[in-house]
Amino acid sequence: MKKCLWVALIIFLWGRPLVSQAPFVVVIDPGHGGRDTGAMGYQGMREKDMVLILSKMIARQIQKDLGAKVYFTRSSDQYLTLDQRNQSAIQKGADIFLSIHLNASKNKDVYGVETYYLDVATDEASQRLAMIENRAGRVKYDTTEAVLSAMIQQASTVASRDLAHAIQDRLLKRLNNKMPESDIKNLKVKTALFQVLVGTKCPGVLLELGFITNKKEAKLLRTQSYQTQIAVGIADGLRFYRNLIDRPRTNL
Repeated sequence: MKKCLWVALIIFLWGRPLVSQAPFVVVIDPGHGGRDTGAMGYQGMREKDMVLILSKMIARQIQKDLGAKVYFTRSSDQYLTLDQRNQSAIQKGADIFLSIHLNASKNKDVYGVETYYLDVATDEASQRLAMIENRAGRVKYDTTEAVLSAMIQQASTVASRDLAHAIQDRLLKRLNNKMPESDIKNLKVKTALFQVLVGTKCPGVLLELGFITNKKEAKLLRTQSYQTQIAVGIADGLRFYRNLIDRPRTNL
């Protein structure tokens, strides 16, 4: 009885239910892999190779800064369907899903970083990008699963939007403050119908961390110093987002 009274008092004083001390779970999805090379860039750079390197660095930084539990959809040069990537997030009980990609353009002068969350495409360019990324295969559900997934995804849209802005803002701030010579262009937060974000049942974003078809950006992406700043910037964004959702409610 006394224990119950103490619990009630703590809840009243803090203004919110007691939260679980279970670790924050992040699933990182290095795009492409295996027979799917992804985009080809400057001096033969392959998207599938570079995103795996970046993903592992991002994972280490998130573990260090947030004490999070991090899993990968793939940790080697392996081909996965979009459904397998979705299922990995579900099986690991992900709180956050990060799909890591690099961009490409026929115009080699195009550069910059952008972050996507799942919703109707912002513009024609976003539609085209989604079509390219969705070639790995469509996600298949039975009718019941499709309905449940749609309901959960709708509830996650606002959270995914907040997550996307938190990461994009802090990532660009980090890159341009720590490496001003890089002059990274902010291509902002956008929306598109990326299949890899469908059915993860948690807030998720797809990060396009630069254009490997741009000579300057491709060279930067090969350097450990730039990779480190990307990882720190993403971890900063996740920390801000986590503080946002963990903010105590005010008693009325």
